[in-house]
Amino acid sequence: MAAITLTRRSSGRRALACAVAVVMGAAACPASGQVVFEGRVTDPSGAPLADVDLDFWDAQSGIRIDPSARGYEGQEDKTDVFGYYEMVVKPEVYHVRYEPPENRIDLAPIQLRNLPLGWDTVRDIGLPAGSRLQGRVVDHAGFPIADVDLDVKDPATGQQLATSNDDTGPDGRYGITVVPGEWDIVFEPPPGIGVGALQVDSYDLTGDAVLDVTLPRGFLLTGRIEREDGRPLALIDLDVEEPTGRRIPTANDDTDATGGFTLNVPEGIFHVFAVAPRGIPLASAALYHVNVQRDLDLGTMVLRPGVVVTGTALDPAGVPLAAADLDLRQPGTCDHYPTSNDDTDANGTFSLRVEPGTYDVVVNPASGSPLSPYRFEGVALTSDGVVDLIIPTWGPQVTTVASRVTDEDGRGLAAVVVRGEALDAGTNWMATTAEDGSFAETVIPGRYRIEAEPPTDSELLPLQLSTVDLPCGLPTTLALATIVEPIPTARGLRAWPNPWSTFASITLDMTSPEEAATLEIFDVTGRRVRTLFRGSLPGGSTDFRWDGTNDHGRPVHSGFYVLRLVSSRTTLTPHAHLRRRAPRRLSDRRRALVGDRPAGGAVTGRPRELRPTVL
Repeated sequence: MAAITLTRRSSGRRALACAVAVVMGAAACPASGQVVFEGRVTDPSGAPLADVDLDFWDAQSGIRIDPSARGYEGQEDKTDVFGYYEMVVKPEVYHVRYEPPENRIDLAPIQLRNLPLGWDTVRDIGLPAGSRLQGRVVDHAGFPIADVDLDVKDPATGQQLATSNDDTGPDGRYGITVVPGEWDIVFEPPPGIGVGALQVDSYDLTGDAVLDVTLPRGFLLTGRIEREDGRPLALIDLDVEEPTGRRIPTANDDTDATGGFTLNVPEGIFHVFAVAPRGIPLASAALYHVNVQRDLDLGTMVLRPGVVVTGTALDPAGVPLAAADLDLRQPGTCDHYPTSNDDTDANGTFSLRVEPGTYDVVVNPASGSPLSPYRFEGVALTSDGVVDLIIPTWGPQVTTVASRVTDEDGRGLAAVVVRGEALDAGTNWMATTAEDGSFAETVIPGRYRIEAEPPTDSELLPLQLSTVDLPCGLPTTLALATIVEPIPTARGLRAWPNPWSTFASITLDMTSPEEAATLEIFDVTGRRVRTLFRGSLPGGSTDFRWDGTNDHGRPVHSGFYVLRLVSSRTTLTPHAHLRRRAPRRLSDRRRALVGDRPAGGAVTGRPRELRPTVL
């Protein structure tokens, strides 16, 4: 991909004059108030690409700009047969997206962010080969959903990738091509159809893939956003998060002209945030621990001017911390207060607008910094002013995490070894459970892989949680399942669609009848959430249906769930799994229990762990 240059194939003299004027400090350049943006687009082999569509957004306001609109007559926003493009825009900073022609589904679109076009500019682009993601989206009754919008985001930054033709058709089917990688996939349905959005985390798209999903039934959260004087506020963004900080995808989550909003969310306990867009001098509002078990009217949330706090973040040597991220949390908790533009600049300075109050302020140094995140406790932000945040020591700040390890029936398990493997900042740690199954450990905040391994003489399976944000994300209970023998007559256990959150078809294949069997569903922490079937099973295929509820008839969250078939002899069948890593540290005894899995899916030895499938 070529760098931006200050030349123009057709207007080199004017570009050179403009460049000289900029260097000399001239006021406006170019004098016409317009600049030419041009270049050539090729495929990975270097061949020119015709009909590549270019789209522009103003980087400051997010408003889409059409170079073919009034004032730019005669300009085309697509490449010609030789791959060239040329268009006229006003001097601004833009996000520019390049979409390949519809017949080149092997190529991924790309987007250039914060591209300054203050003078005539040439930009040659090579579109990369992409990974193809296809599938079908249905509702809880199995009916296809049209016009579902797909967004692909970077799990680390939340930044959205460029996609084209990313809506489902009348049959619920979709097909998009993206830059290869591991991405979060968000499915956002159109409003008013009684289903909610769904996010599939860290989906492997290093190659082509098929992903069929069922969108969950959603409860409705309604309310109104207004100013202190009662005037409605339009275009206020509503965000919904779990207490662990995981964002719940919500479609059409801005307020309308009357300040009203309607959100579809699953059952659970959530934080609801109202955040004013950039340029509106109002602080965010927050509702914490909203218990959603039915449709709820949240009433009126008021956005106030708040207070403006400025300052500088410094390391222990007094050096400014550039590009550090600041998080505000309720004192002593993981409940964060939403802020916008909360990164420090190159000089380590920041400016925050917040509701007056006392907060814990967490400084997260930029990636690659030798410093760990540091939490300043009880910082009073009650009036406009200056607050400097000076990290007092190079040593890491620590916190305490606690949980309890049990068996499937809730009995505490002693002598279970719990390990945390640091995935970014932090260090590895290990704890051992007490007689009641509880443990507590001092750790450095950050992302960890958690493993719980029972004693070597135990008949319990180890448990692994692939990504946990500490201290907030550790479940209060971890339940270990029992090691049991495979049923010789069980040939396979499958669930469709996968991933899924509220409705699944489950097929069990048996080579011969089984007199007494139980089909159970567990969550990833090992807790049994539903006994789906208990009775005799015939030979051949038997179909089951799970409506996404637990044994009490209440809907469960979307995410990872485990299917297990148990017979009267306390045996189980293996089943399909998705995005589950095997425990890395196992005793020699458990290694000996791991069997080989033939192509047909049957297991010839004891399974080492429950294999999860996303339902």
